[in-house]
Amino acid sequence: MSANDQTSRKCIKCGNALNDNNWFKSFQKLRFCKCNKCHNETGKVYIRNERRKLRKKLLSIFGNKCINCGFSDFRALQIDHINGGGKKEMRSFGNARNYYSYLSKLSVAELKAKYQLLCANCNWIKRYNNKEIH
Repeated sequence: MSANDQTSRKCIKCGNALNDNNWFKSFQKLRFCKCNKCHNETGKVYIRNERRKLRKKLLSIFGNKCINCGFSDFRALQIDHINGGGKKEMRSFGNARNYYSYLSKLSVAELKAKYQLLCANCNWIKRYNNKEIH
C-alpha cells in the first residue's frame, strides 16, 4: 500500500482505516478492502452458514423429526448411529463440517441403514438404556 492509500483506504465492513499491518493481503490490488478482523469474521460466518445448510439437508433426508417422539425443532435434532459408536466416528473427522460433508456423500440407503434421527432427549435415553455413557 502506498502512503496515499494508507490514509484513504478503509475497511468496507467496519470503516476502520487500513495500514500495512491490519488488512487482508490478497485484496492488495482491489479497490475495496477488508481489515484482517472483518475478513476472518466473514470467513467464519460463511463456514457456519454452509455447515447449517448441509445439516438441514441431512435432517430433511431423515424427515426432519425424531423417529421416537416426533419432535421437529431442528436445533435439538441429532443424527444418531443406530448401533452406537458415533462419538468415536465423529471425533475421527475432527469437526462437524467434515462429518456432515462425509454424511452428505453417502447414498440415502446407506444413511438410513446406519443412522437415524433422534431428538436430544430420546438420544440420551437410548444412550443410557444401551449403557453407552460412562
